[in-house]
Amino acid sequence: MNPPSPHTPATAVATLSYCATGLSLPLHRGQSIVLGRGKLLNISAQHVSRQQLEISSKETQVLAIRRGTNRSLLNGHELIKDIPTALKNGDSITLLEKDYQIIVEIPDTIVPLTSSTGATSTVYTTARNQNLTTPQAPTSTSRKDGPPEKKLKLETPVPLLDKQALKTIKDWKAIHTDTVRREAIQRNTDHNEDTSDSEAEAHSRSIRDENLDDNHSDISAESSFICSDLSDLEPERPIPSEWAAVHGKGHVKNE
Repeated sequence: MNPPSPHTPATAVATLSYCATGLSLPLHRGQSIVLGRGKLLNISAQHVSRQQLEISSKETQVLAIRRGTNRSLLNGHELIKDIPTALKNGDSITLLEKDYQIIVEIPDTIVPLTSSTGATSTVYTTARNQNLTTPQAPTSTSRKDGPPEKKLKLETPVPLLDKQALKTIKDWKAIHTDTVRREAIQRNTDHNEDTSDSEAEAHSRSIRDENLDDNHSDISAESSFICSDLSDLEPERPIPSEWAAVHGKGHVKNE
């Protein structure tokens, strides 16, 4: 076990709990703990390396590094040899396959960081997010000249329609097309009926006018016939004088 760096405060950033004995090992900031065969965990199995697994605190992360030849698992997945893997609160490590289980506990911590690009800022590192860093941006009164910022044009994505929606739209279009066709046929039918009625009415009016002309001709002919019959009558004779004295002056018709 390496002691914490003298330049870092002795603050436990993680606790390693060995399930077999209940032993708890605090891991301080900047410290490394090597786990394996030996007195620390009281493991004597020969197939466990003396340096089987290394747990270290690096900046804002707690890392697990497999050093031994035999397999060590993290949450049931094999750790690759000599490749650091970040740990989070509640992770389960087994030094050898399913044996020698260790539970990692990482409490919420406040890690002060100094950014080379700006002033000191406070980074809140939670147990579920060990990679979160928010260094403060550098403050500068000078402003660099550059091209104006371009506004990004937001395009509204076209929603994808499922088969049922497409079928419904298709049915609506078919109903609309059929309705328009029926209305057009009805308009043509009404127009033809109106035209036929007008032609029939005009024909009837023409027949009535012809009948009136024929009747007028018949009346004129009959009047002429009557007049001609009257002209054939004999002229009136003068009334005899003896009758005139009795009946007055006048004429009598021939019998």
